[in-house]
Amino acid sequence: MPHTQPKLLDQLRAQLRLRHYSYRTEQTYVLWVKQVIWFHDCKHPLHMGKAEIEAFLTHLAVNRRVAASTQNLALSAAGLSFAAPWIACNSPRTIRTQRGPLPSSGSSAPSSLGRCSITSSLRGGDCSTTLM
Repeated sequence: MPHTQPKLLDQLRAQLRLRHYSYRTEQTYVLWVKQVIWFHDCKHPLHMGKAEIEAFLTHLAVNRRVAASTQNLALSAAGLSFAAPWIACNSPRTIRTQRGPLPSSGSSAPSSLGRCSITSSLRGGDCSTTLM
């Protein structure tokens, strides 16, 4: 009986288990690899290169409008399963937005707290805050 190599997704699962990834991460990576394969009409990953991965990531950014973290996840899954010569690909990437400070932080907090009244009911145990 000839020795056959495990299927691609089984190899990916084995690699993830070897690296002690969680089961949920394993499921997610397998799903992303399947999506890359389906996007390219079931083309085998051994016949894919940097151009195919860039096309998939471009599709995610332009057509599906996914977040930057989602693109990074897809790239990580593809890189782990396809031996990653394209990790530094130049596809259009979604830009992460910078989050500003909360409006109630800093000098505005004491002034807004001075306008609040906290009332409590002993029977119900609930507490409500009202602006004056």
